Amino acid sequence: MVLAKRADLNNDLKVDFRDFAVLAACWKTDDLRGDIGPIPRPDGVLDVQDLGLMGEYWLEDIPGGNQGQPATTSANTKENLEIAPIYRVLSS
Repeated sequence: MVLAKRADLNNDLKVDFRDFAVLAACWKTDDLRGDIGPIPRPDGVLDVQDLGLMGEYWLEDIPGGNQGQPATTSANTKENLEIAPIYRVLSS
């Protein structure tokens, strides 16, 4: 579950389209929030290894906390606003 937690980029205890939206928003930028692989530790490059690791844990629920509820920090709120347009496209 430790690796699944790394793929949960928005900290809502599930690896889903919201996490993919964060990774997609960071793709081809200097933002490394989506740099989750390779195993055993991130390599400072956002690439297909990160996408592959997210795919391995796709739709996994992570035990503990409020299942499916995003963390309520101001940083997470800002992040959710930044990815909202991407998430709407991916979820339609």
